[in-house]
Amino acid sequence: MNFSQVFSGTDAHLAEFVCRFLEENGALLEKRNKVVEALLPKELAESLGVEEHICISPETETKQDARPYPVHFGSPLLDRTLAIAGSRPSLARCELTFYYLKKSGFDHLIKEQFTFSKSIGEISSVAEFRTQYIIFTCRYLAQSDEQKEGLVTIPLHEETGAFVPELDQLLLHQEKSFSTNRQQIFTKNRIDHLMTLARPYISEAVEEKTIDFRKSMNRRFFRDSTSLEEYYQALTEEMKQSLSRSGLSDRGRAEREEKIALIPQELALKKKDLLTKYSIKVNVSLSAVMIVTTPAVRIHFSTKAGNVKKMIPMTYNPISKLIDPLVCESCKRSMYRIGFCKNMHLICTNCHADKCSRCDENY
Repeated sequence: MNFSQVFSGTDAHLAEFVCRFLEENGALLEKRNKVVEALLPKELAESLGVEEHICISPETETKQDARPYPVHFGSPLLDRTLAIAGSRPSLARCELTFYYLKKSGFDHLIKEQFTFSKSIGEISSVAEFRTQYIIFTCRYLAQSDEQKEGLVTIPLHEETGAFVPELDQLLLHQEKSFSTNRQQIFTKNRIDHLMTLARPYISEAVEEKTIDFRKSMNRRFFRDSTSLEEYYQALTEEMKQSLSRSGLSDRGRAEREEKIALIPQELALKKKDLLTKYSIKVNVSLSAVMIVTTPAVRIHFSTKAGNVKKMIPMTYNPISKLIDPLVCESCKRSMYRIGFCKNMHLICTNCHADKCSRCDENY
């Protein structure tokens, strides 16, 4: 529903935002002059702290039967709406348009991109089809004595889970249209499954983004740890020298020796505190999801290892102008060096043919 013709004034866009949020969360809305009446599901009304039948307007006073809820900066309804909306990952959808799709030369690309171990293969057929990529944007927060935060973006081929680096950057130069269709294409379970596949790439990206931060914390830990050791070493030497002073009683000497003996333990505790201070805790949360629908080319690649054949579906990606990597059927990581287990499951170089997890599932 378009609310731009209902509201006016400086806070009109805020009222429109609240109405869109309510509509996307199951509320029934009806335009009435310069206000919108809303009938909210019970759970939504309770989460927002409002009645189930409300009236929304940028104005503070209305003449409607439903209880008026003005929307402006600082209004309770806007604040609660922003809190709920901000706690969920945002979802966007776009479709790409290509006026020309590559129709040949795929055998050359396969030869350039992939290495097949102890097998041969050839293209059996190609066909145009529509496919989807899903781009996860995650916020990371690295906390230590200081903190560093930022975003990492992980693009996956939705069908296979293949990791396609830099796809989000390549999209900037493509003709695309954003969809306003609010129908849920992906279930939460599907998103969770894809996030499981994305998690190793997220960890690697965060590790790369925080290299300098980690080095800084390590340098500070080493600096403070060295200073601490020097201090306690000097303290130990000073206390040992004091033992030779005349006039020191036997009891005083015993107490001083006892303190000297405890210095290593005290130093260890102080270093442990330093380690805790400079240890880095990283928290990663999903911030946004973009679903990209695009035409592509499906390549059926027939491989043969010994006397056993296997048909491998490949995807030519017109965005990257490359063939997407294949996915190891054992560890689920993307790969370009292709091997096979005894049952012809695709495995990467890090997975051993005699320890294929897919084979274990069958027993």
